[in-house]
Amino acid sequence: MKLERHRGSDKAQATVEYLLVTVAFLILFTSIYGFLQDVLKTVFMKAGFLILKAYY
Repeated sequence: MKLERHRGSDKAQATVEYLLVTVAFLILFTSIYGFLQDVLKTVFMKAGFLILKAYY
């Protein structure tokens, strides 16, 4: 028995793939942001102090 693909199933598959990729990127970026938030804060504080130290 041969399965026939319908045009609507292609759209549905593309939609599901789009949603899965979007959720995966959302989880990835929020986890990276949570990890880097403290690291970036200290880096910017050190850079700010070095810049201010150069001028004052």
